[in-house]
Amino acid sequence: MKSFQHATAASPEDARPLFRLGNALFAAQQLSQSQEAFSQALTAANLSDDAALLPKIHVNLGISLEAEGQLEAACQHYRSDFAACPGSGHVCSALEGFSISLSEAMM
Repeated sequence: MKSFQHATAASPEDARPLFRLGNALFAAQQLSQSQEAFSQALTAANLSDDAALLPKIHVNLGISLEAEGQLEAACQHYRSDFAACPGSGHVCSALEGFSISLSEAMM
């Protein structure tokens, strides 16, 4: 995780180290920190027009939000990703998982 933190400090406008930091923080169950890193990655990717990374950031931010029980916010990111890549397998998987979580929350 330290290497990702150093990379983000060295190049804060680069979305990729921020995305990787978000992934590492999520794996360490540091959900709010992972969401912050993903949000920063989203901003950086939008500013640099990194269209290839945007869908991945949206999905991972959605997963992190969903893990924390923020289902509405997660849904917004899944929808953003689906709008960008409607046929993407990772989008469909995320939406399927979200549907299951939403069904369980409503019971």
